Amino acid sequence: MAESYQLTKYPVGSKREFWALTWPLMLGMISTTLMMFVDRLFLARFHPAALNACASAGMAYLVFLVIPIAIVSVSEVLVGRLHGRGKFKDIGSASWQMVWFGVMLSPIFWVIAYLFPSFLFSGTGNEIHETAFFSTLMVFAPLQCIMIAIAGFFIGIGHVGVVTITAILGNVLNIVLDFVLIYGIGFIPALGVVGAALATGLSQIAQVVFLFCLFLRKKNRIIYHTEKLSLNKRYLLKGLKIGVPLGLGHCVETIAHFLFFRIVLSVGFAQMTVVSIVQTLYILISFVIDAQSKGAGAIVANLLGADKKEPIRKVLRSAYTLHFFYFIILTGLIWFFADDVLTLFIHSSHREILITDQFIQTFMTALLFMGLYFLFDGFAWILMGFLTASGDTRFVLFVSLIVQWLAYVLPTFVLIGIKQQGADVAWSIITFMSLLSFMSYFWRYYTGRWLKHGA
Repeated sequence: MAESYQLTKYPVGSKREFWALTWPLMLGMISTTLMMFVDRLFLARFHPAALNACASAGMAYLVFLVIPIAIVSVSEVLVGRLHGRGKFKDIGSASWQMVWFGVMLSPIFWVIAYLFPSFLFSGTGNEIHETAFFSTLMVFAPLQCIMIAIAGFFIGIGHVGVVTITAILGNVLNIVLDFVLIYGIGFIPALGVVGAALATGLSQIAQVVFLFCLFLRKKNRIIYHTEKLSLNKRYLLKGLKIGVPLGLGHCVETIAHFLFFRIVLSVGFAQMTVVSIVQTLYILISFVIDAQSKGAGAIVANLLGADKKEPIRKVLRSAYTLHFFYFIILTGLIWFFADDVLTLFIHSSHREILITDQFIQTFMTALLFMGLYFLFDGFAWILMGFLTASGDTRFVLFVSLIVQWLAYVLPTFVLIGIKQQGADVAWSIITFMSLLSFMSYFWRYYTGRWLKHGA
């Protein structure tokens, strides 16, 4: 009989185990990134200003969501540790604490939706689109947190297929609603950016309902006591202890990205369009990074819960080998079809204005740096999964504070904001920042200090 910390039928830490856990997550997350890709594709063809509003306001949205999302995602760490120890009866209660945290944030999100847009988007020249997209997304923000908290339960016990099915169904619904609500059909008017945000919110409602139905099914109530929905101070505080530093670190990173877009916007519409297109392509393939980080975190959390540290090095080797393979395949495909990508994003009515030799050269160089960013960022996020599983999230915050500001925002301000360099230089800065982040996390892993936080 397999131990509770063994999440698949394959040897712990092997490539087959890592693949078995991550491919369903990738399938679900590619549907999510595809949803975001389709959002932006529809908006780009609706109007370039709508695409730029989606990129800028979407990043502002993440600034406010990144801390809550990091906290509620700790659900998978709490569940993974308890599952590794075989303490199944406490798993339901631990999951509910993260759900309640998301619910309690609802009034804050709604106040932000009403009061903050005038401050965030003042003077951008695209305020109307940005405000509409941001405010609509913020109304549905609590659902995003609840959905991630419940998904963490299934990831922590190794039932990642549930998350996959939920994401696919929700995102298929989102794409259909995108087409209807952005462009309008029949008696439904064309809502543009509001339609894109509204489609996302409606699909989140469907996903939350579906996940709760599975979470509260009889089998899970019997084994994991998922009906224990009362507040549990112990698990709530433990989740906050791990999640708050992690969330602050991700918040610093998101603020840096937001400032990056504001600075690039000062260079001109064409350069901002290049950055937005390349970032959209990165979002499309980022499902690999998210899935690997969650898979690594689930495996390591279970191992630490069972006090089995020997296979951890093997887990890292397996994860890095697979990620390098994905890097070669995915970035190679994007580079090969670069011309087709531009055709997708640049509507015929804007092609003569935007498409020049300099625009194409800048775009191709930015693509090259984006590929390297994907490589280093993936390596870093796998290690972040390790550190989060052990509770060493203060180090994540420390790296974010140092690297994001000194190696990202400052060079962007000098080279892009002052010297007015283009989108290719902007993406080279992002790549350099990701390399430094990876080196910092690898140093922490190599020293073994992250393990002292225990499970």
